Amino acid sequence: MNVTLLFGIKFSICIAILEIFYKLILIKLTFIYNSIRWYFIFGLLLSLVFSTISFYAPIGKISTNRIIEKVPNVHILKGNTNPMGYWRYSLLTIGWIGGMFIFLLRLAFQFIAFFKMKVNSIRVQNCSLPVFTSEKLISPFSFVDSIFINPKKLEKHDYESIIAHE
Repeated sequence: MNVTLLFGIKFSICIAILEIFYKLILIKLTFIYNSIRWYFIFGLLLSLVFSTISFYAPIGKISTNRIIEKVPNVHILKGNTNPMGYWRYSLLTIGWIGGMFIFLLRLAFQFIAFFKMKVNSIRVQNCSLPVFTSEKLISPFSFVDSIFINPKKLEKHDYESIIAHE
């Protein structure tokens, strides 16, 4: 099997495990946002490392357990018995890389939109945090070191609770 395809499959499985754990357990813990960010950063790095590791199971050398003896021994044929097999894996690899490229473009567009919003917003001067007010109809959010709000949509106590939360 193509090495790039194997790497992509293993990396995707690791990312899926990270996401499932986040959705099941961490999403409810809203007070540890910084820890969740570090969880994803280290999780991505570990996923890259684990994706490069090859796992082999020497079926003939495992213990003589009765359950293991029931598992059929699979013999993998050496060489390319199907001339279209290589092209199938190549097409999968090209599709995988194409999907990555599309999502990287999407991410780039989102960063461009974020920086446009930051440039077009007005920074609140009397606040110790970097709070920006935007005239667009947005829900309050924070990203990296900036908090974005729309003062027309908020009342005084809402504004104070958002700042206290961040």
